[in-house]
Amino acid sequence: MITNRSIYFKLFISVMFSGLILSFLSCAGKNRWATEVKWADIDIDQLPGSREFPEEGAFVVLDDGRMEIFGSGTISFSEFKRHKIIKILDYHGERFANVKIPYSSGVTVNDIRARTISPSGKITVLRQENIYDVNLYPNFVFYSDQRAKIFTLPAIEPGSIIEYCYNMSIKGRTLWHSWIFQEEIPTLQSRFTLIHPAEWDPIYRLYNLEVETEVIEAPDGFKETRTWNASDLPPVVNEFGMPPAKDIISRLSFAPIGVKTWDDVAGWYYELASDRMSVTEEIRSLAENLTEDQENNRDKLKKIYEWVRDNVRYIAVEIGIGGFQPYPATQVLTNQYGDCKDMSTLLCAMAGAVDIPCYQVLISTRNNGNPDTSLPSPFHFNHAIAYSPLAEDSGIWLDATEKGCPFGKLPWYDQGVPVLVVKERGEGQLIMTPIDSSGVNISKEIWDIKLIEDGSADIRGRMVLKGAAASEMRENFYYSSRLEMKQWLERYLAERYPGASLDTFSLRGMVPVEDPLQLNFVFSAPSAVLERNKSLIFRPSDIMIFRLPHFFRSRNRIHPIKFRFPFRNEQEFRIKTPAHYNLTIIAQSDSMVSEYGVSWISVSSREDTIMYRTGFQLDETDISPEKYGEFQEFLSS
Repeated sequence: MITNRSIYFKLFISVMFSGLILSFLSCAGKNRWATEVKWADIDIDQLPGSREFPEEGAFVVLDDGRMEIFGSGTISFSEFKRHKIIKILDYHGERFANVKIPYSSGVTVNDIRARTISPSGKITVLRQENIYDVNLYPNFVFYSDQRAKIFTLPAIEPGSIIEYCYNMSIKGRTLWHSWIFQEEIPTLQSRFTLIHPAEWDPIYRLYNLEVETEVIEAPDGFKETRTWNASDLPPVVNEFGMPPAKDIISRLSFAPIGVKTWDDVAGWYYELASDRMSVTEEIRSLAENLTEDQENNRDKLKKIYEWVRDNVRYIAVEIGIGGFQPYPATQVLTNQYGDCKDMSTLLCAMAGAVDIPCYQVLISTRNNGNPDTSLPSPFHFNHAIAYSPLAEDSGIWLDATEKGCPFGKLPWYDQGVPVLVVKERGEGQLIMTPIDSSGVNISKEIWDIKLIEDGSADIRGRMVLKGAAASEMRENFYYSSRLEMKQWLERYLAERYPGASLDTFSLRGMVPVEDPLQLNFVFSAPSAVLERNKSLIFRPSDIMIFRLPHFFRSRNRIHPIKFRFPFRNEQEFRIKTPAHYNLTIIAQSDSMVSEYGVSWISVSSREDTIMYRTGFQLDETDISPEKYGEFQEFLSS
């Protein structure tokens, strides 16, 4: 930490005029905006270009954010100022001229200014009438108040520079809870400044970045300034199977002022949600009717979970405080729709109506990034589920938003992450959710293939799915008609046998939702094998589509590989040949065991039937770049 001290008089002057001075430094004065380019510490004539960044379409010259907190004790509002400069190198970078500034209720966006500076120095200013205020999610206007200011910079050409700035006034929030230093293009300088009452002691963490914190201290009653300044940041390279953005980018996160422990976070949420779980007569009546024939609490909870999962429509409701506070359970029951918080609130209320303990749980899903348990903050989380500490060792976890997930199971994105269980009176408990092994997430196909002398075949197939594979298939099929299911299966078969003709199919395990999910089908294939001189040649590779190795062909790897879940795929072909024909299979038995998993091929015969079995099991879901070469060898084996 770097600390600069000065006498109180100079400090007073600095604090009093900090807003004005910072605004002047971050964005040129309005009277010079259309005529002059003058930046502190940036020489426009010395900026790099395509020679320095030959593979980039643009780069960030400066991204400067400043948050000032007004008030002490009771917070009235905060003000956030942002100033950004980007140089466009070629047409690939022109997309950065399209700017979106998201905001929500309680936030006012004002003083937007934007301009384009051509390579010759000509300045073209964005006209205010070309700034539009839109709903961020136009298809969900009844469920979200998230809005955005959008505009596109004029007169863009290779070598031009775009510059824009804006202010945000934010009611009742103590500080901006994060700042991202790194982007998909190189960044020459990214800086964040926090100006806050000196009596506050912000708790923060830097991730994937080491920079000094510059501090201008002040006595209580005045304002303290903290600045984080990062330079020459490389672009974030996109790779298949990379971890969530939060886990790899350079960023800064804060805990809200006053939040020091996870009990503080749990207490905050408990105050928002506890009265929303009140048991009304309608809720009690429904819960009792659902569970009256069940002998134990586990079976009762199963009935309640399945009713909420199957009867409450999942939508995102984020209006005002709705981004954090659930709607009352009785209202969710009446509407029969709600978001994750609403559904878990109703679930907990119904369980409580029949005396089953059930708690709300705040969770960061796997695709949202791993929460930092050393920094207590509600901003880590993007989802809510429920938890009941019944007899099982790990309790029972309940995510009713996942329509394809059986009772007692969690969808893959909820597994293996630290979560905050909000118990009675707002007590918080951090627990790791369980994670399934590859032996639970199984996909198996069995084909009985009857070959005809002309090389065609009649085939009966069965696809058996368990765990995450089954849940995902159910979720995909949940709103599908039978015709849409049939069309999906026809495409699936045609990828393996061009010209395949589907006769019949059936599906079990959708309703009720239970493993295994089984898809049975009968089809014919015009060219199942090759016919040569009374011999039939069967190539398993023609119908086995194993795409995983194709995603990892690049020579080098920057980010770790993070698979969604461990899994096991099995395929079995029982091939019956016609009389007087020999069948040759272009494959031989083999197997491989690795730290990443196992793979195998088995070929055997009995009378007029040849059995071909193959499988692949992935046990290790987190693979470092250092082991990338070894993993490639495993995939290609």
